[in-house]
Amino acid sequence: MKLNLSGFADGLSKIGKNLMETATFYGASKMALHNPSTGMYGPSVWTQGCYGGGYMGGMYSPYNNAAIGMAYQNGYASTMAAIQSAIAGSQPVADLPDTDAPAASAVDANQDTMAGAAFEVSEKTGQNFDFAKTSLESITDAAQKQAKYNELTQQLAKSLLMNIDKNSGNSDGYLALEEFINNEMKNANLTEEQKTQLKTKLQQAYSQLDQNGDSKVDWKELTAMITGLYDTNHDGEITSEEFQAGGNNLLSGSGASALRTAYQNLFGNREQS
Repeated sequence: MKLNLSGFADGLSKIGKNLMETATFYGASKMALHNPSTGMYGPSVWTQGCYGGGYMGGMYSPYNNAAIGMAYQNGYASTMAAIQSAIAGSQPVADLPDTDAPAASAVDANQDTMAGAAFEVSEKTGQNFDFAKTSLESITDAAQKQAKYNELTQQLAKSLLMNIDKNSGNSDGYLALEEFINNEMKNANLTEEQKTQLKTKLQQAYSQLDQNGDSKVDWKELTAMITGLYDTNHDGEITSEEFQAGGNNLLSGSGASALRTAYQNLFGNREQS
């Protein structure tokens, strides 16, 4: 099992934010409480912060000890909620055992890359991507439609793999980890810390894609990615929402089971070249 460090880090960040906000509120309240020039009639930090009002003084004023006690309770509750969120975010993500399937045959070096390039552009811009939907509209027989869908999805996977391999790799028809990372981080305007975090997530994503653990991702494994994480309703079109959800599931480590299921549905338990 693998610890979801990125989820845990996000949770810790929320905890720190809650603690800082509570401490700031408490400090301001104590200063006002011990300031004789303001007494009980200053502006209400509590009501302005929590209710958006401007009630002056009274029991909900930060100058009231009761309000400080309420701040403690509110800060404690929100901080505990953030702690629980951090714990949930750190739960192990699915780390399925490698399959014993041999790698699929390499994608031909002459493979057309137009569809793969269009996939990447749509993913980055958030545009809907129709790779099969229009072609399927005229097919009424369910079995024929499924066969055509599988054919077009596999073509897209091969095109995507070779597009990445030619632009960021050695054009051998497979994707190595370094090629995958180089492609995803290309032209990324990130700080060094952000690059390190993204690289960690990409390594986790690659380990999910590489289902047989042979240190290379083949076109069948990318086909499983398309059907299992992106075009989840199998209608031949990947919407903006599906792109976002698929990418999040891949990077967060929560897509392993869906990838394995999609692979087995497409190619069985063992991959044939």
